[in-house]
Amino acid sequence: MDISGYSVNKSTLEERQRNLTYMRLLYILLAFELIVALVWSSFSLHYYTKLGAPIARWWVFGMIAGIIAGLLVLATFFVNAVRRFPINWAIYVLFTLAFAHFWAYLCSIDKSHFVYFALWMLTAIAVGFALYALAGTYYMQATESALVVLGSGMIVLLAFLAFTQLDFFILILVFIPVAIFGVYLALDLRTMLKHNLYETHEEDAVSGAVRVWAEGALVFCRLGELVGSAFYKPGIIA
Repeated sequence: MDISGYSVNKSTLEERQRNLTYMRLLYILLAFELIVALVWSSFSLHYYTKLGAPIARWWVFGMIAGIIAGLLVLATFFVNAVRRFPINWAIYVLFTLAFAHFWAYLCSIDKSHFVYFALWMLTAIAVGFALYALAGTYYMQATESALVVLGSGMIVLLAFLAFTQLDFFILILVFIPVAIFGVYLALDLRTMLKHNLYETHEEDAVSGAVRVWAEGALVFCRLGELVGSAFYKPGIIA
């Protein structure tokens, strides 16, 4: 269901401008997280002997980075106190660094480079959202979100097909879930924007750029549960 019309129809001009500003900042911060992760992962792969191999070998630091990033996401999800300045910015910077190193670790241990492809897709999608938010003067609709996701993802897919030797069918298998996650991430961002309009306190975009990973993952897991339940019926004997 497209929820975009609710906040548009019930918001004043001042609220609309405030939420558009919130949306732009959140998309920009989300894109910056992924760009940093992509740059660090690219350096790790390009200079694999001197950088990527040590990152893969010191797996403890990679796992610690992932755990730190996960704990920071949970903190912004459950603890309202960390959403206040300057704590929100400190958490955002720490999360961005831990998030980047965890992705670099995953890309370094993945010899197939399909994790790297997924990171490229997520980054392209986030940048597409940020560019749309900067250029747009109204909220992103569900259809437009899907078009941004598919368009950004297709550019990355075509580039990998043209410049790498990765298997086409496996690229498609990676492309589909990442694209679906991108669509649900956009819908979740719209939900956060709606809450920003109706909650008594103003939502913090800096913390939102961290917390969105938890909310997006929950929505995506819910989708997996619905798909699984469609194929599995308890008590039915095949």
